Amino acid sequence: MAENNHKPKKNKPKILTKYELNVVPRFKDIAIWVREGATDEEIAKRLGIHIWTLGDYRRD
Repeated sequence: MAENNHKPKKNKPKILTKYELNVVPRFKDIAIWVREGATDEEIAKRLGIHIWTLGDYRRD
């Protein structure tokens, strides 16, 4: 019988997306900005993302 000499697989660290890094932690801020009347362009700028990207996130 052959020995099992392979090493167990290590979990790779998850690579976070811009959404996870820039948007998710700021959900409360985004809600405040919307209530204050901020435009999508202003919100995207504050989050450091393009307005089209913000639109993509809102559709999901």
